[in-house]
Amino acid sequence: METWFSGASNLTALDYSVVLGAIAVLFLIGFLVGKKDSTTNDFFLGNRKIPGWAACLSFVATEISAVTIISVP
Repeated sequence: METWFSGASNLTALDYSVVLGAIAVLFLIGFLVGKKDSTTNDFFLGNRKIPGWAACLSFVATEISAVTIISVP
């Protein structure tokens, strides 16, 4: 690990294994859930079954995130 990262790190092998395990679980969930998407409408638009309130909350969260990144620094 020393050759990849020249800075000091207090992470142990257990920490790295937990992170890699979490990433593996995310990929597994994505693979299993994504198998039922058969068209681009399913993938990109959720087959147009997303409720309006969920789309609105997603838009607001994206807007707040963008404003935070631009205005905080």
